[in-house]
Amino acid sequence: MRDLILYSNPFKSLIDNMANDFFDFDVDVYAPKTDVVENDNQFILKMDVPGFSEKNLKVEVKDNYLTVSGNTDNEKSNDDKKEKYIIRERSSASFKRQYRLPENVSNENVEAKLENGVLNLIIKKAEETKAKEIKIK
Repeated sequence: MRDLILYSNPFKSLIDNMANDFFDFDVDVYAPKTDVVENDNQFILKMDVPGFSEKNLKVEVKDNYLTVSGNTDNEKSNDDKKEKYIIRERSSASFKRQYRLPENVSNENVEAKLENGVLNLIIKKAEETKAKEIKIK
């Protein structure tokens, strides 16, 4: 399972800390929480993406990298001049997570399903890499 590697920016926390010190507020960077499970036949990746719809998410496999990205499209402007925001806590969010896939997976055999704010990805292992039990005679 250690073969499925998350790529992230090593300077992210440094930049966030500098921004927090300079602006004296917390910078919110959206990074969906993810679980990855492995069994004999596949990897299962579960990513929490509440507020995202199928049209706001993109899953791509290229050169043994799995990239999941998303962008919410919450209202950005208040075109109705008769109303104004008193409190506005909902905002747009975007993210991009990238995983290096191990060589024992089939890049063509990835399934994605969004259900109740959880993106489920099933990444099948290639047939030739599955464990095969040899009977002793």
